[in-house]
Amino acid sequence: MENSDLKHVPGLKGAGESYDRWAAANRALASRVDNFRLVKEARRAMAEIFGTMVLTLTFAFGPVVQTQTGGLLPTTAILLAPGFVLAALIMAMGQISGGHFNPVVTGAFWLRGVFATWRVPMYILCQLAGALIAAALIRAVYGNIAFLGSTVPGPGISNVEAMYYEIIFTFIFLTVILNVAERARIVGANAGLAIGLTLLALTVIGGFVSGPSVNPARSFGPAVISGGHALDVLWIYIAGPTIGMVVAVIFGYMLLCVPGDRGGPVGLGRTADPPAPSVV
Repeated sequence: MENSDLKHVPGLKGAGESYDRWAAANRALASRVDNFRLVKEARRAMAEIFGTMVLTLTFAFGPVVQTQTGGLLPTTAILLAPGFVLAALIMAMGQISGGHFNPVVTGAFWLRGVFATWRVPMYILCQLAGALIAAALIRAVYGNIAFLGSTVPGPGISNVEAMYYEIIFTFIFLTVILNVAERARIVGANAGLAIGLTLLALTVIGGFVSGPSVNPARSFGPAVISGGHALDVLWIYIAGPTIGMVVAVIFGYMLLCVPGDRGGPVGLGRTADPPAPSVV
């Protein structure tokens, strides 16, 4: 029997119209939910583009300005700035996108099973786009100098040695991130401070050996826009952080057992709330 015929059934007068109104309201609600999800994903994408762009600008701007001004910008400022900026970005954008700004951070959360597979390509493409925008802006203002702040092995450091350093630095960096994150999100002042200080320390230690990068997107943007030697050694800053990511995730499982186990401490993908039906 058709829904419109219900009104002809004794005792069910008006039932057909009521059902039609309910169905129309349900469809309108579903449409609003879909629109909300689309807006939410757009906000995530914008946050990742903006955050990665600002982070790449901070990393790359220093060497370019130092070269342009003949060394007037102190090296100390160049090394310290990225850590502070990352901490600020996490505090500002963490609630929106999770504060990844880095393909290996996104990949680590995915390997841990707390980040949706379909969202991984969107995040990585947004991160690469943000880095490309940053490099293009720098080139438009200063021209192609200092490899646009690209990551390249330091003096006397071979490509293999640089990759070795990138594996170690990324492993340390991601181990901190995985232990302060809430599922697939990096939120809050404490998380931002811990991760920012870790990046600051790694930048000071590794600034003259491999960059360091610990972020393939940050290396990708300037290398592609600059070309030349920076593009030739880009593989170091993709392979090294990727290997470091895998090692960090494996170490995380060993350190605090399986992240899906909610019986353990908060961290490494655990939160105090009940298990979610799906990954973030």
